[in-house]
Amino acid sequence: RLAERAVESARPADLLLAGPPYYYQATLTRERLTGHLRDIASACAGVPLLYYHIPRMSHFDPGVDGLSEAIASAPLAGIKDSDGVHEFQRRVRERHGPASFLYLNGNIEAVLRSWNELQGQGAILGLAAALPFPCAMLWKKWRAGEIDDTRLLHTSLCSLWSVVKRYGNAGIRALLAMLAPLKAETLAPGRRPFAEVSEAGRTEIAEALRASGFGA
Repeated sequence: RLAERAVESARPADLLLAGPPYYYQATLTRERLTGHLRDIASACAGVPLLYYHIPRMSHFDPGVDGLSEAIASAPLAGIKDSDGVHEFQRRVRERHGPASFLYLNGNIEAVLRSWNELQGQGAILGLAAALPFPCAMLWKKWRAGEIDDTRLLHTSLCSLWSVVKRYGNAGIRALLAMLAPLKAETLAPGRRPFAEVSEAGRTEIAEALRASGFGA
């Protein structure tokens, strides 16, 4: 239903991102995951569907074989891989090339190797919610072959993310509040179970932001 609403809204979605269903995880199988994704794709025909691969949070890993089944059956147009395991990406790419399957990273720490060695095609990053321009510039500079600038920017983003990620979604909200306080005031309250970042945590994030140079 959420996917249908996203497609039928006044500003319809350009693509859909779906992970494993969160209930009955103990009985989830590759076949059931494929059926779940097929139902979403069928209900929203014509809109590309990406699989959200984050097994440490979803507690389910379809493996390369399971992903391949879903690619063929759902069908899937691509993946957002927030796990960042390069061996998994390498094996996926052996079966599904960039012409037919979009591989986007969700792990800022994994993007350069993904792009340099494993035919990654971009990223969907949590950090981009607060720093969209630097995250977009990382891809732009890499595409332009500006290797040194790409590495410097990547190092700064990873350094900041190493602090922010410890606080989950609340850390991103805290960072956004520092960068765009007026925009942050319009956000809905943070979702449980994530508590708001403590004063000490906000200080830590603020120091990391200053060190990165993005808050200047």
